[in-house]
Formats: sequence, structure tokens, C-alpha cells
Amino acid sequence: MPSYNGKIANEEFKELVNSLNSGPPDDVLSTHKLNMRRRDYKTLTGKNYLNDKIIDEYMTLIKERHKREGLANIYNFPSYVYPHLKNDTSHYEYLEKQIKVDLTSVDIFLIPIHYEDHWSLVSVDVKERKILYYYLNLGFQNRSSGPRTIKNFSEWYFNRKRTKETFTFQIVKDAPL
Repeated sequence: MPSYNGKIANEEFKELVNSLNSGPPDDVLSTHKLNMRRRDYKTLTGKNYLNDKIIDEYMTLIKERHKREGLANIYNFPSYVYPHLKNDTSHYEYLEKQIKVDLTSVDIFLIPIHYEDHWSLVSVDVKERKILYYYLNLGFQNRSSGPRTIKNFSEWYFNRKRTKETFTFQIVKDAPL
């Protein structure tokens, strides 16, 4: 599919949307990290809500791009992790065992958050000991427990691996859509 200046032409976009919406919902349309079915891609069209597989696949693409282009070393958490961190600190040890790398050795780790039909992202800059929170709903940003929850987990994790560490967090006011 040709593109023009990095953008898909209007007719090509309509054709793509039509192909996503035509056919059995369980058809596998791509296999990268996950088997992505038509029903998953349909969440990208219209007024549908993005599902967790779309988010997890996109996070994998971000990580691979960073590796391929020699950018920051990224670890991305799957979308199911945040509810475990939020609800119970006793899950920390279990999650620590599930993490496939030593988080102290990466540049950034990313944690997607799904809460009340909205997605947000927490980015932890390991070198700077800084947590950035990206969320579009400005009224909700300041009430979210996301940054504080990730701060608590990060400090717990780093304190188990090293000496006592303190993280700060910042709410990003101009998060991209």
C-alpha cells in the first residue's frame, strides 16, 4: 500500500478499514509477537475501545524499533500487570519473578494502564529515577493512582536489587493522542 509523505491516502485508509471489517472475526490477520485476529484490529476503527492485544503488540513494536535504531534499551510490561501492582503489594515478588530482565539494567521500562475504558502509560526512566505519566484526560490525571503505584513498585524493586533508591514522578500535560 503506497503512502504519501508518511500518511495513508484517504481512499487507501477506507480500503484498509473495509478489509478489517469484512470477514470472520477470528481470522488471524498477522502473527508477530501475538496472533492478531480481525476482532483485535477492529478495535482500531470507529468508536471502538482498544483492546489489550493491540496495546501489547504496539508496545512490542516500540521496543523493537528502539533496539533496531540503537535507541534507549526498553522493557515493556504486558497490559495485565498494572492491576496486580495496584491492588496488592504482595504481588510484587510474583511479578519480579515474571520479569524477564533486570530492570536496573534497562534505560526505560513502560507500563500500560487500563482504567475505566481509558489507556494511559507510565514510563520509568531508570537513569534519571523519574516516572512520567502520559494520560489525555486532564481532569483525571491528578487523581490517578498510576504514577504513585509505579513509584512504589519501582522503589521496592530497586531497593531489592541495589541500595535505597528514590523516584520522582511527573504528569505529562501534553501527552500525544
